[in-house]
Amino acid sequence: KLKHFLNLKQAYTAYKKFVNQSMPRGSKTKTIKYKIENNIPLGKDSSKKSRWGWISAKIQSILNIDSSAERKTRSALRFVDLLLSENLVTLESLVATKASPDFFKRMSASIKLKFYRRLKRDENAKFEVGDSDDSELESENDCEGNENVIYQHEFCRLHDAEFHIIPDGQQKNYPLTIDFENLPSRVKDMFPELLNIAVGKTKSLFRDLAIDAYNTLGIGAKKPTALMGRFLNFIPGYYGTKGMSVIQSTLSALITSNELTYEMTKPQSPDEYLNEVLVPEAAIRLIAQDRQIGLDEAKKVMEDSVEFGMYVHDIELEDLET
Repeated sequence: KLKHFLNLKQAYTAYKKFVNQSMPRGSKTKTIKYKIENNIPLGKDSSKKSRWGWISAKIQSILNIDSSAERKTRSALRFVDLLLSENLVTLESLVATKASPDFFKRMSASIKLKFYRRLKRDENAKFEVGDSDDSELESENDCEGNENVIYQHEFCRLHDAEFHIIPDGQQKNYPLTIDFENLPSRVKDMFPELLNIAVGKTKSLFRDLAIDAYNTLGIGAKKPTALMGRFLNFIPGYYGTKGMSVIQSTLSALITSNELTYEMTKPQSPDEYLNEVLVPEAAIRLIAQDRQIGLDEAKKVMEDSVEFGMYVHDIELEDLET
């Protein structure tokens, strides 16, 4: 699937070259819809909005998707292409870790930035997707004029959320507001229970997932590309990346080096263990408290509400800069 997905870049490139060709005589008065349906190029003198609308419509047609899905597809494609071009991953490693196109389509702007920084091992790394030529075709409707594709996509995805993700989440009673100021106190209250997981008194499914990864990949489980297959497992459902950040920082402040040693967490490092085991374990307990349900059901809610959390309680890009 991923290989076929990446081949879409050729389609975008081909359509871009075609739409910039000179418009045939007698076609100037025709509507955009007519030109799209009859494969008539618009020429470089046409507006950015018109040219991108032409290309977008063609991609929507061949993939049988709507404009929102096409935007997500385009953003994911550009992000994967960036990772490949900077040699942060290889196609073979992506295929081996079973990183699907949907994995990248579901990433919000801040998740992409956080993920990129983890792969780069640089907490200050920044990126823009698209070159100067591509940016000419990036605008559509209210998104027009934004040179930074990531921020443009952030605007568009929020618009999409208003019509799809948020209403669906509200029907399932996922919270639009969360008391994040009180979250550290709640995490502190459950800290003894989380320590029982760390010392092996309480079983953890998230620990089992990590061990399975190490049993399958060996030391390769530590590689950034291996993280892709497990990354969304760490997001605490409707608490979003903002909740994940609060839980991480709270646990980091609470846990001493003596309480979480490599001997306790191996083959994971203590930091890996905190992020991949204790953070999601804390999350399912928070959800269980919120909804007065058991941990097994809370885990299902966490998995189902990830997209809602990524839209509604996504950590601000500005917060990641500090």
